[in-house]
Amino acid sequence: MIKLAVVAVVIGVGAFYVKSQNYVPFIQPNTGTFGEFGFSGIMRGAGVIFFAYIGFDAVSTAAQEARNPQRDMSWGILGSLAICTVLYIAFALVLTGMVNYHDMHGDAAPVATAIDLTPFKWLQVAVKLGIICGFTTVISVMLLGQSRVFYAMAHDGLLPRIFARLHPDWHTPWRSNLVFMLFTGLLAGFVPISNLGHMTSIGTLLAFVIVCIGVMVLRRTQPDQKRGYRVPWSPVIPVLGVLVCLAMMVSLDIATWYRLVIGWRSALPSISAIAAGTAGSLNRTAAHRLEPAAFLGRTGRVIPRQLLRGKVPAWLTPPPSQISVRCSSTHSMRCSSSTNMA
Repeated sequence: MIKLAVVAVVIGVGAFYVKSQNYVPFIQPNTGTFGEFGFSGIMRGAGVIFFAYIGFDAVSTAAQEARNPQRDMSWGILGSLAICTVLYIAFALVLTGMVNYHDMHGDAAPVATAIDLTPFKWLQVAVKLGIICGFTTVISVMLLGQSRVFYAMAHDGLLPRIFARLHPDWHTPWRSNLVFMLFTGLLAGFVPISNLGHMTSIGTLLAFVIVCIGVMVLRRTQPDQKRGYRVPWSPVIPVLGVLVCLAMMVSLDIATWYRLVIGWRSALPSISAIAAGTAGSLNRTAAHRLEPAAFLGRTGRVIPRQLLRGKVPAWLTPPPSQISVRCSSTHSMRCSSSTNMA
């Protein structure tokens, strides 16, 4: 709400201070270098700011806690995407109308620069405080979503089990939160923000490409798998998703590609170690038990002890009529559920 309020105020007040000459020419001709104005510049700009759309992907990390994922995920992601896209376009039009794009080159706080053009001192302070609060909420949501992703992967045996252990009182993956707090804090403190933005964007685009390909592969290899949510118009939407994301990735500068490749090569040993550890862990699954979980996972996952004892809040669990628990023995917590929340 704070971010939306800041955007609405800037659009509403800034519209009265727009200078039409700042829109001429509306699209600058290309300078002869790929990515500098023209169509290639538009594509590079879209790729650079793509990290702004990560928040919509974060909605999907809460799919396990949704009562009706097929309906709620669609409305949650597409509805918020439509609203925010309109706001983004209006915000960009007002901002570039208030301040010439030449003056915003290298400006780390263009919104503050634009709002300073208004005579309202109280509004200038309020907008800047709102921006800081907005950054805080974005960081919180991103860390929450990432910790849930690691929780689900650890539950499936793809990551060390430490990421699947929850706090005994708060029922949150607190160890993951601490790890991400340290990791993101170091990156924010020692890496230039422009490089971080580019790395985040190309990494997110690559992840979307992998997800789109995965949808098509799983639809072919596991056509009868019961899914909580099915992508409509497959494979048209996944194919379009791959093409659009690849086009924006190609438009990014070569230095960003170097960082992506080097990052993947550096991570390969860790990925191999995790895979080896996972194989050994799966062989000892019967000898282990997961910490109590706060929500259900896919079919065949461990049912939390709190759920079996009725200690989980009702909003975190599906209706009792949708739960069917089957345990292999009275001494094992390894059960399966008929509910698929993925």
